[in-house]
Amino acid sequence: MIVFLAVGKDADGSFYYLGLDPDVSATTESRAAWKALVAGDPQTKPEEFTPAKSLGVVKSMILGDGDTAFGPLVRKYCVDTTAKFPKIKRFV
Repeated sequence: MIVFLAVGKDADGSFYYLGLDPDVSATTESRAAWKALVAGDPQTKPEEFTPAKSLGVVKSMILGDGDTAFGPLVRKYCVDTTAKFPKIKRFV
């Protein structure tokens, strides 16, 4: 699931959407950021995370660590707004 947060327009006039995609494994960048923040096996015991550590991981992954960009879970999606929305297949 992706949650769209905002819509914008690039300098060339093309539209884009900013979306929150909570899938940590979706991109190389998000996997690397996650590994740097969460040491050890993905099955890390919850008791190893203090409330402050948990909040730090969430802030870093969503808001980023700097003041120039969002974290790796907020992504820019460029969409052709002139194209028709594809038909949804409800049954396989």
